[in-house]
Amino acid sequence: MFVEWKDELSIHIDEIDEQHKEFINRLNMLFRACQTGKAKEEVSDVMHFLEDYILDHFFCEETVQSILKYPDFEKHKKQHDDFVETFIDLKQKILSSTDTEKNSKLVKDVLINWLIEHIAASDKAVGAFIKETIDGRKKITSL
Repeated sequence: MFVEWKDELSIHIDEIDEQHKEFINRLNMLFRACQTGKAKEEVSDVMHFLEDYILDHFFCEETVQSILKYPDFEKHKKQHDDFVETFIDLKQKILSSTDTEKNSKLVKDVLINWLIEHIAASDKAVGAFIKETIDGRKKITSL
């Protein structure tokens, strides 16, 4: 199950949308590597990249939310924190297994599905809040 970027995934914040696109691209690479039984090094490289990328991306999102005083910041941050724990656990399972079918299913069921659901619900709400906040500030400064 490869994921294609669709406009309905956009939260209309360019930097975050670009990060989501890259995240999806890398998850697809991981899914493909697991599915085709690629060398452990390739799976490991993608997993390590994703771990760093996830941490950087979440930090970016959380920084913006904190600066703009996003009302659901704590809830959103908890979703990120929980996902990081899940990812680290999943990384260990995938790197210690040679079962390509099981690894592919884990990537699809856990990583890809979580990301799509998170973007569709939580991140869209953040995007709307950011747009509304920034547009409101523009109106105030133009008075």
